[in-house]
Amino acid sequence: MTSLQLLLLIFTLTLILQLVKSSSTTSSSSSNSGASWQPALSDSRSTQEANTYADLPPTVFSPTGRLHSVETIVEAAKSSSNPRANLVLAMNCNDGIVLISNTPTSPYLNTTTTTTTTTTTTTTTTTTTTSSDNATLSSLFLDNQQNSIFHSLSPSLVVVTAGNIVDGHVLKHLCHEVSHSWMQQSGGGVAAIGGLARQLADQLQLPTQSIADADGKRNYKMLASFALLVGHKELWRLDPTGQFWKSQAAVIGCNANKAEAILYQKLLNQGNDICQTIQRMSSEDALTLLKDCLESSFPAPPSSSKSTAKKIYWQAMVQYHTTATTATNRRPRRIFQRGAFAPHHAPVISEAAAASSATKVS
Repeated sequence: MTSLQLLLLIFTLTLILQLVKSSSTTSSSSSNSGASWQPALSDSRSTQEANTYADLPPTVFSPTGRLHSVETIVEAAKSSSNPRANLVLAMNCNDGIVLISNTPTSPYLNTTTTTTTTTTTTTTTTTTTTSSDNATLSSLFLDNQQNSIFHSLSPSLVVVTAGNIVDGHVLKHLCHEVSHSWMQQSGGGVAAIGGLARQLADQLQLPTQSIADADGKRNYKMLASFALLVGHKELWRLDPTGQFWKSQAAVIGCNANKAEAILYQKLLNQGNDICQTIQRMSSEDALTLLKDCLESSFPAPPSSSKSTAKKIYWQAMVQYHTTATTATNRRPRRIFQRGAFAPHHAPVISEAAAASSATKVS
């Protein structure tokens, strides 16, 4: 080994050690820090930076290397404050893929119904008494069979979206367009839907790369909505950022962090190996578990509150697994269920527990 090669080897090892040290320092720093070469910001400066860059196009990086507008869209898709957003839980179990979702609630329903009674006495004194009504308010879609959360892209493909309801409709339309061309390319047979998920992810990622197309005739916009693709024994998740991956279980949409923490804890109580627990579970048991998690994600208002609780409607679908030979000839067997429940007091899930489970159930 020549002296030049020895110096080059020493330089390379030194550079690797510096990168490892920088990576460990970055992972242990607070979430306010940006790129590894940037100093950590204080809470006030981090908030000021987020407010400044949140409304800019998703192609603009902040000084700390963050895309605040992208983070804002993702958080909006998981926000629990939007009554028009929905929550979807899914699981690829032993004999099928199970999905359940609540139906969006109308923002125009008054959650505080009152009854006013006016009594006039002989002395012309008027007394007005207002009391709270204990009636239960329904969701926007009630139990209409035409308003299904789950949409068929083909005899064997289903898509469901969660998050902002308007962006969800746009995303469904995009899924129909992309799946049509994808099925023409695949010859109409049953192919692995990973290719379709990749094409959809590429479309969702366009707004983070350019604000308009090459001709300048179409402006791109990020969609505050997640999507789940259900195919032949496969469940794929797509995020607003364009990230996608194959999942055994997934939770997307309104209040997803809390629901994911509840699901993770329930699966962990049944065994240390969550993947094996899901693979052994039947579709009936999975539906019962997911329904319980859905109910726990919508707690009842405090007992001191006089507001009338809304009845929450849900829809569920089970697509049973079928062999590849039969899947090309007929539609997989599916069952649909509908129901409703009243919000109840759910167990308290800390923010730390919700954040720690966000990457474990996937």
